[in-house]
Amino acid sequence: MGWFDWLRKGPAPVLDHPIFGKVRAAHRPASGPWLWETLDFVQTPRGRADVGFAAGEGGPGPEHERQWQHIVDQLDQFTRQAAPMIGPELAAFLEKPFPDDPWEELEWEGVHLAGEQGPGARFEISYASKSWPDAMITVCFEDEQPTLVRIDD
Repeated sequence: MGWFDWLRKGPAPVLDHPIFGKVRAAHRPASGPWLWETLDFVQTPRGRADVGFAAGEGGPGPEHERQWQHIVDQLDQFTRQAAPMIGPELAAFLEKPFPDDPWEELEWEGVHLAGEQGPGARFEISYASKSWPDAMITVCFEDEQPTLVRIDD
């Protein structure tokens, strides 16, 4: 029985990745790569993070590792870049101004990696709001610039 046959008939096998720990394919859309997720949080300087991946059948590869390390290294910068987009959206719900330091209101929840490098590279960073614990704030990035903010509660 092949790996894909196993996915169709039962739970996806778990792969042990040297950086991300245990990962499992969550599902595959009608077209495009498999969507993978870590089964445990990954520890970072900003706390624990949930990590998802768009990857082929072998799971996250070196390109995902490089993108992950880049985002972890630049997380404060990406968060400051996204703050002008997050602030008005969140302030409308909270009815209070967004702080100058986004980390006063935000907690890093995780990231979704496409494993892309260079121009056009995409990824998503997710945050929780300290004032609105049920909200999940997701910022989409392209070319290392925030392009969209979604707030789900």
